[in-house]
Amino acid sequence: MLRGLTVSTIVHASVLAMAVLSWPHQKSDCDKMIERLKKEEPGLAPVDILMRIPQCASAIDVPIDFVEIGLVTDIAPVQKAEEPEEKEEEAVPEEVEAQPEPPPEKNRPRKRKKSSFPTRRPNRLRRRKRKNQRRKSLLRKRRSPS
Repeated sequence: MLRGLTVSTIVHASVLAMAVLSWPHQKSDCDKMIERLKKEEPGLAPVDILMRIPQCASAIDVPIDFVEIGLVTDIAPVQKAEEPEEKEEEAVPEEVEAQPEPPPEKNRPRKRKKSSFPTRRPNRLRRRKRKNQRRKSLLRKRRSPS
């Protein structure tokens, strides 16, 4: 009984769906514009209609051609863009006024540059690196045939 009910429901639903789809309905403004274009210019391709009325893209049936990749032969080669040659003009050096540099002060202490890392961190990294190197060397010794 359950199989009969399921099949009956599917059949009735598909019949109703076909009736709704095939039922005549009013034409939209886009359909009217497309028909007018086809009457004015017969033989106009759907792609051309789409280009002229892009707001009606959902109402136009555009054919899609499936082509095997091996059959495509009209591929243009990739060309490099031509770079315009620039003529190098001789640069005329401008006279720069030499300003005397102030003499360095001997008694003034140099400013110490602050590092972005705290001082202990590089030591930690060095320790880790050494520790990892020791581990690797021990593993190599264990793996190597003696």
